[in-house]
Amino acid sequence: MHAPTTKRTARACAALLLMAAALAVTACSATPRTPAQAPTQAPSRVEEIVEARCFGCHPVAKALNWKAPSTDAAEKLLDRMVGHGANLTAAERSALIAYFVK
Repeated sequence: MHAPTTKRTARACAALLLMAAALAVTACSATPRTPAQAPTQAPSRVEEIVEARCFGCHPVAKALNWKAPSTDAAEKLLDRMVGHGANLTAAERSALIAYFVK
């Protein structure tokens, strides 16, 4: 009576091992993303602005990945951030707006 249960357990273990091996092979063979493949490749000037002006309150990646639905939305966001103490020059503001609206 124990033999069928042992066989089922052995088959279940073998199936789990095969699935684990398949997952390991898939994970190891995945090509790592290079910076050129990143979802958002920010121009270096915008990265510099975000690191200098936004990093105190926001993670750089989060700020660089935010996209505005319109120029007006980007302007309103930056106005709000300036109201909270962000210090932007007119040129920095223009660069950020252009980047966020892309």
